[in-house]
Amino acid sequence: MSHFDPTKLPALDPADPAALDDLLSDDEKEIRGAVRQMLDQSVEPYIAEWFENGGIPNIRELTKQLGSLGVLVAAAIVMFTGWALADPIVGAAIGLFIVPRTWILLKQAVHILMEGTPPEIDISLLEGKLKDIPGVTAVHDLHVWTITSGIDAMSCHLIVADMADARKTLVAVNDTMKASFGITHATIQIEDQALHEAEGELKL
Repeated sequence: MSHFDPTKLPALDPADPAALDDLLSDDEKEIRGAVRQMLDQSVEPYIAEWFENGGIPNIRELTKQLGSLGVLVAAAIVMFTGWALADPIVGAAIGLFIVPRTWILLKQAVHILMEGTPPEIDISLLEGKLKDIPGVTAVHDLHVWTITSGIDAMSCHLIVADMADARKTLVAVNDTMKASFGITHATIQIEDQALHEAEGELKL
């Protein structure tokens, strides 16, 4: 396959960049068009979002698009110059580019598997909200964890002053968890002080 040789270029009119098209093969034109399309449809919208809206673009999607763009650029370099090292160099650069994102995802996955408290949940604040519910005198064995992305669960033991108010307390707890923390999966054990004191013997 012949490669692009800049030393053999004839004189071109700078005011007429389209004249370069006559020097490109159909394959080279196709690669150039693919690169332009990738820039127009993927990279530019993210840059526009960053500067115009002051927001942070979707990093995962941006990484994917930049990876695809890198492959096209490497192919263009190899085709135009014959420099075969461009392909592994660009490949290694793409790999290094996604390492930070991969590390973040790995930490999140391990945190979920270990049933750690979701970072957006303030466990002290949550406990305070439970204690503020009328009739609740104490909270213990409080746990909050992530079932899967976007779905958190909570379990706890509540000591109440009057067991006759157990149903009303459960409704209040579920409403508070949903409204204040977005938790819709809660398992609550209601007990009075006597039952709590007997837990060690009963192993509840």
